[in-house]
Parts: sequence; structure tokens; C-alpha cells
Amino acid sequence: MSVYSRQRQIGDELQRGLSNQFVIATAPDHPLLMKGPDVLIGGVGSLTALLIPSATERRQPKLAVARFALCRMALPEPTKFILMASDGDDSVANELASAVAAVLPSNRPSERLKIAEVVAQPQRLDQSAVPESIRDKFKYKFGEIYRAAVLVKRRNSRSIIRVENDFPTPTSRNLKHLKRATYIAALTIKGGESSFIVDNGVPYSTEKMPEAAIVESLPDYPGDPQKYLRASAFSGWLLSETDHPYLVDLMYSLHRRISR
Repeated sequence: MSVYSRQRQIGDELQRGLSNQFVIATAPDHPLLMKGPDVLIGGVGSLTALLIPSATERRQPKLAVARFALCRMALPEPTKFILMASDGDDSVANELASAVAAVLPSNRPSERLKIAEVVAQPQRLDQSAVPESIRDKFKYKFGEIYRAAVLVKRRNSRSIIRVENDFPTPTSRNLKHLKRATYIAALTIKGGESSFIVDNGVPYSTEKMPEAAIVESLPDYPGDPQKYLRASAFSGWLLSETDHPYLVDLMYSLHRRISR
């Protein structure tokens, strides 16, 4: 069964199993995420996010951890995360068991009945809180990268480039080239993988240097023209439509400012 089918199935069952105090969104669109939680449930002062492993995440469980880290930083505290595991998801469950609030089976209808019971009482779910200092530092990093990305798009980089003499000689080989915008979602997950180390459910920054990616003819995201730039910046990537000679200098400058 595809992830899309499982999203719809679980969403429909939650609609039947929960009271009208809850609002359920399947495949919700988040302004900071290209790939967010599969189901989001809000109600009675709580927010619960369900993660369903994709085929790619089954092959590379670390990508599921990266998606969790990005979702954890994008959603408010204290959102509770639940991994929906089925046959073939053991490797993902092993990676995320200590990070999420619960791992629930989703193979059979009788097992899925438990989901509504758990979601209806989120206060019983135990999950380590992300310290505010970690969130604040990450928000600052994201804000600096996003601001630079917007300025690069406007071709007004001079106001933000501050190149120090001790930086290595820039080279365009430091820039990643993407063939099409559809690859951006995978790029953000790659950014999450290298940007965080998850310990007991808390994403800690690896202090990775920001990176730049070149995408020719970057289209506007439907309904949110800046989403590609914003979601990429959230995962540590600056998108540009042109291989500007100053981009590598800019990455070093951003890293220097963010690391202070």
C-alpha cells in the first residue's frame, strides 16, 4: 500500500474514531517543510504528528530521522510524534523508537483502532522537549540563510557579502547543481540529515556550514511563491537560479556570522 493510501486510510479512521473536538489534516502543507508529517491532528490544546515511512525511508532509515528532525523544529512545542509502523518498517522503527513519543502498528484495522485512543489522550505520551535555546539558535540560522536567499534572488548581494581574508579560495565546485525543482524536497531532507544529530528525540545542530544549490528556472510554489527558498533555507540550503561567482564567498560569510 502506498504512503498516500495509508494517509487517507488512517485519516478516515481517525475521523470516525475521534470526537469533533479534533481537526485532522492528511499530507498537510507546512510553509517551512517540503515533506512534513503525513497526518496532523489538532484538538483539546494538543498537536499530534503521524509519520508513515516511505519506500525511500525504508531503504535509508536515516532519512526518516532527518524528516523527523525538520518536522520537530518546524512544529510548535510540545507536538507529539507517533511513528506508524507496518511490515517492512522495522529498520525505521529501530532508528526512531527513542525519538518519537510512540510507535504504533498500522497493518491491520484492529491495530489501527488504537491510534484514535492514543491521539485522544496526548498528555499520556512522553516526549523530551526541545530546549528553547536550541530552537532560538536554529531560528537565527534559518533567518540568516533565508534573508540571503531572498537578496540573492533580487541580485542585491553586495549588502550581505563580508569575505574574510583567511577564508579558503572559493571554487564553484562547492556548489550543488539540481536539474529540476522537483529535486528540492530530497535536497531539504539531505540538509536535515547533515544538519542535525537526534538524541532522545531532541535535534541538536551539527554546526554544518550553509550550502548553496543552483536550480535553473526556479518556479513559484503554488500559493506560496517563496516556499522553495524558505524550506531550503530551513534545511541549511541557499537556492539560486544562477551560478553567481560570489555564492561560495557568501556561504563562508554566512557561516562566520551564524557561528558567532
